[in-house]
Amino acid sequence: MLSPPSSTSELEQSLQQLGASKKQINAWKNNLFATTDTKPMPIAKQNWQALNLFLLLATQWRIFADKPTGIDYSAITPTARLAGIALSPALFEQIRRMEQVALDIFGRKQVQPKRLEG
Repeated sequence: MLSPPSSTSELEQSLQQLGASKKQINAWKNNLFATTDTKPMPIAKQNWQALNLFLLLATQWRIFADKPTGIDYSAITPTARLAGIALSPALFEQIRRMEQVALDIFGRKQVQPKRLEG
């Protein structure tokens, strides 16, 4: 399992180890600092595992009529297992909460999840 990175460059290295291409990492960096606040948002240690799993599930969104409807729950357990993350009811609830917030944001902005090209 990944531990929280101490810097952006450490996160880049983690993304490379997970197989992300330079193009994907650069797209991530461009999106990370695209807000008016250029400081990375701190993530509490107790939320890191849930965030890590949520990000690993980025390609597992179900889409209907060009709109995201939610994460494919059948992908959560194998993704967690392969990442070395122990899935628990509390962790699953954190994933569901992040999913709901993402769906609310997608609905407000009328956007769909970005598909990164490798």
